[in-house]
Amino acid sequence: MKRVVIEPPAFLTMIISTVETYKLENYGLLLGYKLNYGYVVEHAVPIISAKRSPYSVELNRKRERRVDEIIKNLQMGLEVIGDFHSHTGLKNLPAEAVPSPEDLDTMERGKVYIVISVNESTFRSQAFSKWSYLKEGKGVRGTVWGLNIEVKAFELVDEAEFKELKIICPVAAGI
Repeated sequence: MKRVVIEPPAFLTMIISTVETYKLENYGLLLGYKLNYGYVVEHAVPIISAKRSPYSVELNRKRERRVDEIIKNLQMGLEVIGDFHSHTGLKNLPAEAVPSPEDLDTMERGKVYIVISVNESTFRSQAFSKWSYLKEGKGVRGTVWGLNIEVKAFELVDEAEFKELKIICPVAAGI
């Protein structure tokens, strides 16, 4: 099974930007590199110019390409290896960390996609919990500022099918 290593700086950026935009979807690029066993995500770059709503995020492809060119020109040994975005739970409709049909339409082979679900906790409004792995390492979960968060990774198999990847995350492992 392919794996995705999410380094602490990338994890921190994804979680903070997702909580900061809560009630609207979040979107950003994943920077890192590919290896035989999967992907290593070193950094996550939120795309600030994305138009957000509770149900979707609309990208500005021109600005996204600009960010991609900047990354290539900096020659840091990193490349855009995929993207991340959030799904926000609404009152009667909890979010799931799974690509939607609309997400599937934008996925490309050879890239990694991280989907983050955000749902309000039924406990204290400022509740926090330790991060932990989901079953078989297929994602991580935790509670931040009263929001239950799940992070999962996916890869496109063919035009209409994706597969879930195992996540290795030092933050979730308590390292």
